[in-house]
This record gives sequence, structure tokens and C-alpha cells, in this order.
Amino acid sequence: MKNKSIISLILILVGCFLVSSAEAQDGFQLYYKAKKQMHLKEYDQALETFKLLMVKFPESKYLDDAQFWTGYVNGKQKKYSESFRLYEDLKKNYPNSPWVDDAEIQQIDVAEKLANRGEKPYLDYLVKKLNSPDKTIKYQASMSLAKLRDDRALPGLKQMAKNGDKDMSRVARSLIKKIESKKPQPRTGSKIIKKPTLNNRDRKTKSRLVKPGRTNKSPTRSGSIKRPSKSSKPPTRSSPPSRKSSGQKSSSGKKIK
Repeated sequence: MKNKSIISLILILVGCFLVSSAEAQDGFQLYYKAKKQMHLKEYDQALETFKLLMVKFPESKYLDDAQFWTGYVNGKQKKYSESFRLYEDLKKNYPNSPWVDDAEIQQIDVAEKLANRGEKPYLDYLVKKLNSPDKTIKYQASMSLAKLRDDRALPGLKQMAKNGDKDMSRVARSLIKKIESKKPQPRTGSKIIKKPTLNNRDRKTKSRLVKPGRTNKSPTRSGSIKRPSKSSKPPTRSSPPSRKSSGQKSSSGKKIK
């Protein structure tokens, strides 16, 4: 009995050793360590550990997992362009990975942030995803565009409001209302009343105060008419020039020299 017990114990120990060796060869320990660092928000250390896993164990079954979480950590560090690229690499290099759908959802979220910065290629990416046959992808792109106040999101949002569950319908209706409230009012056939500027108002007030036939300019001092004071003497008129000639006579008949 003792011999059988010893043999069983040895087999158990050997089995544990083999399992541990297999896990070590597959990179599980590094993967577990990197995930723990990520949850502790030790993002730089987590990236280094994921990188070590991919380099040291190129045949590991955790490579696609490491690729996904590397993209996720870059997003947490606000390295959005790098995060988007890593998700794209995951879809290309591991097309059958169970992480592909999650990577595409994360890409839409990252593209929204980049489009909000004014980077048009990522806005075009979101618009392209509106035609996805996958409703989850289509709805996610519609919500991201709605947050950017893009009315191209409306068809997808209306479909969400109609066919989605209770929570999705509520979110969709809220986003539809937000987009439609930001639409400019149509100008065709409508009267636009402009508030007069200060200058226009002053000009109108001035024109009402000035009576016809009178100017609104007060006479200047140089053009004013002064009345003579009582103490001043009236101005003397100068005598007209006499018409003197050598041949004329005065009223007395004498010849004027």
C-alpha cells in the first residue's frame, strides 16, 4: 500500500511539473502577470510584459489576447492612433480570433476620439461602418457619429430606436433629439428680422429729430451774426466818390478847379 501511495504521489508531482512546464512554454505566466499589471493601472509595465510574451513565445496561444490588450492599454494612455493601429493588426493577423469583434468595437470608440480632434480619415471610417452587416457595429458607429453631431447617424439611430431593446431605444431617442435640436432652421420662405445695430438706430433717431428745411448742424462761430451793442455807434457810410472833372461847374455857377 505504501509503495502504491508513493507511486501515486510521484505521478501527481510529475503531472504538475509537466503542466507547469507547458504553461511556461505557452507564456501563460507572462500573460497572467501582464493582465495583473494592467488592472493595477501599471500600464507601462503591462506593455513591456505583453511585448516580452509575444517575443519570447511566438507560438503562444495567447498572442491574440496580448495583441488586443496592448491596443487597449494604449487607448488608456490616450495613444489613440497607436491603439487604432494595434486593433487593425489584430484583425489582419488573427482573423479567426474571438477578439476580432471586440477589437472593431474598440476601434470605433478610438476613431470617435480622433475624429473629434478634427482628423477626417477617422470620421470617414465611422461613416463607412454605418454600412456594416453587423448590427452591433452599425449601431456603435451611429452612436459615435451622433456624439459628433453628425446627422448621418440618424438612419442607424432610428433603426435602433425601433428595433433595439429598452435601453438601446432610450439612448437612440436621446441622441436623435440632440442631433435634430442642433439643425439650423431653414431660410427659404422665412423672414429674417435683423436687430438694428447701434449706428442704424442712431441714424434713425437723428432723422426723426431733424425737421424738413433745417439742418442738424449748429452754426459755427465764424458764420454767426452778431447784433451791435447799444453803446456802439452806428457805422458811418462812406461818401460815394465824387465825380470831379475840370470842366464842371458848381451850383453857384463857379467853375470848380
